[in-house]
Amino acid sequence: MANRPTKKQVDNATKILISWKKKMPFYYAAAIITALIIILVSSNSNKELSMHQKNVIDFKKAAKFIHKNSSKN
Repeated sequence: MANRPTKKQVDNATKILISWKKKMPFYYAAAIITALIIILVSSNSNKELSMHQKNVIDFKKAAKFIHKNSSKN
């Protein structure tokens, strides 16, 4: 014959499950907020220029400066 839980064990398990049921919306909210923060931070980092792009922009500025100043001489 299978061991059946006692009335006290059933009551304790019920209390635990009800307390978890009440707390779950807070855990879900925390997980969603965390995911949104990660998404926002990662999308901002994609907007930053890479080192190569910065070097290309600096090179173009230097070339324009040299070209503008060389025509004065």
